[in-house]
Parts: sequence; C-alpha cells; structure tokens
Amino acid sequence: MTMTAFRDLEPVICDADNMADVMYTLLETHFATPPDGTYVLVEAEGRRLLFLAGILAEMAGKITKAYYEAVGRNAS
Repeated sequence: MTMTAFRDLEPVICDADNMADVMYTLLETHFATPPDGTYVLVEAEGRRLLFLAGILAEMAGKITKAYYEAVGRNAS
C-alpha cells in the first residue's frame, strides 16, 4: 500500500519539471521580445526572478532523482 501511494507521486514530480520548463520559457519569451510599451524591471528584480527559476529547476531535479532512485529506476 505504501509503495502504491509512493508511485502515485510520479505525475506530481513530472508536473514540477513541467512548471520549471514553463517558467524558463515564459522568462525567455518575455525578455527576448521588445515590449509594446515601456516596462521597468530593476536589476534586483531580474536577478530574483532568475534565481527563483534556478531554484525551482534544481529542486525539481533533486526530487525527480530521489524518486527514481527510491523506486529503482533511472531518471531520464
């Protein structure tokens, strides 16, 4: 029963990876295209956004690796 519940975490872990991908894509898209109007993003805010995106990706990777090691499969 515990293993079944543990295996049910796989979709949640995949969602965390997908959220990290979406966040990076949104950041890249937003900052790669010129705005229609004027927007101001101070350097500290930009650094904070990129820091949070990096932390999200790092945590998602660690969770994925730990999960697949626990169930005896390779994280791919």
